[in-house]
Amino acid sequence: MHHTRPAPSAPVHPDHDIEPDRVIHLEAVNPRAAWKLDVEFDRNYPAEIRKKSNLYWTPVSVARRAVELLQPDASMRILDVGSGAGKFCLVGAAQSPAAFVGVESQVELVDVARTAARALGAVNASFVVGDALALDWSSYDALYFYNPFQELSWRGDTESERERAYDDFQRHVAAAKRKLEAMPTGSRVVTYYGYGAEMPRGYSCSASERSGPGDLELWVKG
Repeated sequence: MHHTRPAPSAPVHPDHDIEPDRVIHLEAVNPRAAWKLDVEFDRNYPAEIRKKSNLYWTPVSVARRAVELLQPDASMRILDVGSGAGKFCLVGAAQSPAAFVGVESQVELVDVARTAARALGAVNASFVVGDALALDWSSYDALYFYNPFQELSWRGDTESERERAYDDFQRHVAAAKRKLEAMPTGSRVVTYYGYGAEMPRGYSCSASERSGPGDLELWVKG
C-alpha cells in the first residue's frame, strides 16, 4: 500500500534572488525542534517558496535521515526524482561527499534550487530541468522519491478531466516501476510517502520508520 503525498497548492512564481544575510548553512540550523530546522533552512529560499515548504519539500530532518539510510560515499551518484526546490539534494550535499542530482520539470524551481546551491556552496549538488522518466536511472547508485507523481492525479475540474489525470498518474507510476526493475543489483532506494505503487520484486525493505509526518523506507535491490 502506498502513501499519499500532501496536496499541492497554487503554482510557484518565485523571486530568485537570495540576499547574503539570508543564507543559512546546515551547521547553523537550530536542532532543537524539527519545525525550527525548516523555518531556518528555508530562509535560503524566496518567500513564495518558503510558503510552500510544508506541502512540497522534504523536511530537513527527513532529508538528513534519508541520507543516513542511503549511506553515501564520495563515489556515489544519487538522483532525486522530482526534486522541486532542491531541499533533499542540498541537505544531502551538506552532510555527504556524494554527488546529488535533482531532476525537476518546472524550470522556475530548478532556477531556485541552483541559486540556493550557489549561495550555500553546495558544489556536489546539481539540478536539471526535464522529465525524470527520460533519464537513465541505472547510471545512478541510489534514488530518492517523495511521491513525485501524485500531483498528476489531482488535476482537472470535471470528472472526465480527473479520470484522465488519474490515468496519467498511473502511466507515470507504471513507467517508474519498469525503470526500478531495470536498476542494477545493490541499488538503494529511499521513499518518503512511497512513489505511487508497490516496489518491484527483487527489492527488500531494509528499514521502515516514521519520520516527520510520513513513512521513510529504504529498499535495496538484491
